[in-house]
Amino acid sequence: MAEIVISTTRILDRIYAETALRHLLDENRPPLLHRDRQNALECIVNSAFADMCLALIPAITDCNVGSDATDEMMRMSVDIPDGSALSLPVLRTAIEHAIARKTLADAYQSADPRYADELHRQFGNAVKRCRELIGLGRIGRIKPHWL
Repeated sequence: MAEIVISTTRILDRIYAETALRHLLDENRPPLLHRDRQNALECIVNSAFADMCLALIPAITDCNVGSDATDEMMRMSVDIPDGSALSLPVLRTAIEHAIARKTLADAYQSADPRYADELHRQFGNAVKRCRELIGLGRIGRIKPHWL
């Protein structure tokens, strides 16, 4: 079992950078997301974290979904198979990437539906990658709380 700590600030920084580059490089000048929208984006990040926990449910033994939405750190406990050579920083980065994709998809849904659809597809691919890293090809099981 391993605890993965996801930083809301780190995800938001990634989102700000991506939208700034997209705004700069796209001739249509799509809407820019920046720090004055942080409160709204934090809510979407927390929702995307919950979606990620649900997507990894057979391996997630605990998470702080539903706790204070202003928490900077989101935590999940992951049941990693014995003998796994999985790098936790790699898994954390993959999960952050997936959460950023989902957050951007939800944020752009009404402003740019085509881009949002692409981001939803990328989120699905990122979830698959995370599930493969954890080894979720196996059958899920319920563990008693005392183990």
